[in-house]
Amino acid sequence: MLLCCIGSTSAGEAMQDDTTFTANFIKHSGYLTQATAKCKIRQSTQMKSATFLLAGLPILCNYNRIIIARYRLMELTKYGGTEILAHIKHDLRQLPQGKSYGNESVDTELSHKNYSLIDRGNTAKEINQYRKDFENKIFKYNRKNLVHAVELVIQCPSDCPPEQHEAFFQTAFDWYCDNYLPAGKDCVFVAEIHKDEHKWVETENGLKDISKEHLHIAYVPAVPAGEKHPDFEYRLNADALTKRAILRDMHPSLQATLDKAGIKATVYQKKSGDGKAVPLTVKQLKEITNKTGVVIDHTLTVDELANILSKNVELSQKVDVLTTANAEQKHNITNLNNKVNEKEYQISNLQSELKTKTDTVTADKEKAELQSKLQEKDIENQKLRQAAQQIISEKEKQLSNAQNIIAEKEQEISRTAGENQKMQEHIKSLQEALKTKDLELQQERQKVTELETKKSTVSATPKEHTWGADSGWGSTSGWGNTANKEHTVEEEKLW
Repeated sequence: MLLCCIGSTSAGEAMQDDTTFTANFIKHSGYLTQATAKCKIRQSTQMKSATFLLAGLPILCNYNRIIIARYRLMELTKYGGTEILAHIKHDLRQLPQGKSYGNESVDTELSHKNYSLIDRGNTAKEINQYRKDFENKIFKYNRKNLVHAVELVIQCPSDCPPEQHEAFFQTAFDWYCDNYLPAGKDCVFVAEIHKDEHKWVETENGLKDISKEHLHIAYVPAVPAGEKHPDFEYRLNADALTKRAILRDMHPSLQATLDKAGIKATVYQKKSGDGKAVPLTVKQLKEITNKTGVVIDHTLTVDELANILSKNVELSQKVDVLTTANAEQKHNITNLNNKVNEKEYQISNLQSELKTKTDTVTADKEKAELQSKLQEKDIENQKLRQAAQQIISEKEKQLSNAQNIIAEKEQEISRTAGENQKMQEHIKSLQEALKTKDLELQQERQKVTELETKKSTVSATPKEHTWGADSGWGSTSGWGNTANKEHTVEEEKLW
């Protein structure tokens, strides 16, 4: 469904709960005639984001972001300038830590498998700068509501073999840039393949992953500038690239390109019956799958929806029959449970009586066993006492012998101590005698020293020649000559 919404209400009206107001839905590329319809807006704090209900179908209107088309496996979205950077961060999985991607199916542990088909920078800021630089080169009007970027999301069909996924995305990217973008790949600033989204739901055939790998192509909507703007090669114009005729042609055109490339993937097939489609958003399709387990991975036609409803009626009838049977079974089970409870009560009483009797018998038996064991222990204790008594007697004998030996050794030690005492006294007397002899020897040595001193003194004294001559009596060669006379100290004393 291709719609552009212009609401004729104020912010004050938008803040009211479930306010009814008049909104003008203007024809988009000839699809609708201009009409005025009564719509309801859900409570919103700001008018720039609101969900409008028209004929029971949701149309998301955001003055900065407008989802203008959802066709089968493609989704086309327009963006204002203020939210592009945040969306680039989302596509590159570069949101700050703690920020949510708004999609519970995103598994960040698998985000390393995502890859890009172009290189416009390593960070969201660098890529957004590339977009700004490209936009600054083209002509654009000075308006607040300009569409600065358009994003196309292409899902890989379920029947595409895994080994052809990479070729599918590359072919789809080249196809779109070559056929629908006048500026080619230069105006594209994001071409990211997401492989990290997986949502598992319970179906009648078990768990099934309803998420698909998909390609995000974000670009600056540039078209030839024309004669009005000769100084520019391109001008900013999103409407020219999102006309209804273009959107209707995209699926069959892509299908033809894939078939020519030999890629097995169904993005388009002719509808049976009147071909009228029931427009459902991706969010609605996921909600239907979550609630019913029915996986719907394409746009439903009226015939397909009628077939599903018919099957649903049959299933409802079967459910009613099964519900009635289930109620009867529950009643029967309740009766059986009551009977089982009565039997369990009786069994419990019998078990109590049996336990009482068993406890009595068991107590008597245990008592007899304990008495028998006690007697055995008494006999063992008696044997142990006898053995202990023998050991004690032997140890007492050994102790007595040891005491006798100790007494003898003490006597020997006493005798030895007496002899040592005598020896010490004898040694002491010898030491005293030795001291006496040492003293006497010192005295004798002192006397010898004194005599030698006197001798030296006598030899040095000059002789007097008053009596006789030197050659006469008393000469040195006659009587009294001591030059050759040997004598002892004692003799000198006598002389």
